[in-house]
Amino acid sequence: MSKLKAVLFDLDDTLYPEMQYVRSGFRHVSRSLFTDKSMQEKAYCRMLELFSEDKNHVFDNLSEELIQTGIHSIVDSLDASDLAIFMICGYRNHTPEISLYRDAKYILKKLLDSGLKLGLVTDGWRAVQRRKVEALNLEPLFDCIIFTDELGPDRKYWKPSPYPFELAIENMGVSVEEVCYVGDNPSKDFQGPAAIGIPTIWIRRKAGVYFDACVTIEPTFQIPDLMKLEELPLFRCSCQ
Repeated sequence: MSKLKAVLFDLDDTLYPEMQYVRSGFRHVSRSLFTDKSMQEKAYCRMLELFSEDKNHVFDNLSEELIQTGIHSIVDSLDASDLAIFMICGYRNHTPEISLYRDAKYILKKLLDSGLKLGLVTDGWRAVQRRKVEALNLEPLFDCIIFTDELGPDRKYWKPSPYPFELAIENMGVSVEEVCYVGDNPSKDFQGPAAIGIPTIWIRRKAGVYFDACVTIEPTFQIPDLMKLEELPLFRCSCQ
């Protein structure tokens, strides 16, 4: 492999804890439902409970509960379906209160100081991911940010598609031999880059959502935190 010139990163649970975003969204929704602080707290806690049971239907289930129990909220005029939509829109459109992992802050600065280019490839609703990037103030740090949802309809170029990685390499002006990719989800993160020959690094945090996820493509390297990046052979001559 040629000398490393660029590093591509995933966003959620790689550079910041995604549960932080979830909690931020639930806080926002609870405040949009109730003016009473005790009711806000109850709604927030209930959303966390529902998330642990079925993270894909939190707002559907909460809206049904609110209507069935007759709990009064700011939007009592809505039926269950519209109430769920109201909460989903609030969740997706809120300004998130999130922050980078400590090791992410360190390694991004270290890589930049070493002269390496940085790229970001992230799945998810485009507007939601853009707000996350803005909240984390990542734009000044990255040479290239790819929101896969903006590349085509119906999640056509979401991971594991190799296309966003090809596009990132092109935009950064490097070759496949001069870049690597860091992600947290082995069930989808590594297929795309591996298909075009990019070395992959699994950031496998003990508290991470995908710590025990199914590995579809074996990553080139595995590390428990981003501080370990500079110890990998890829980085030894690049981070001096």
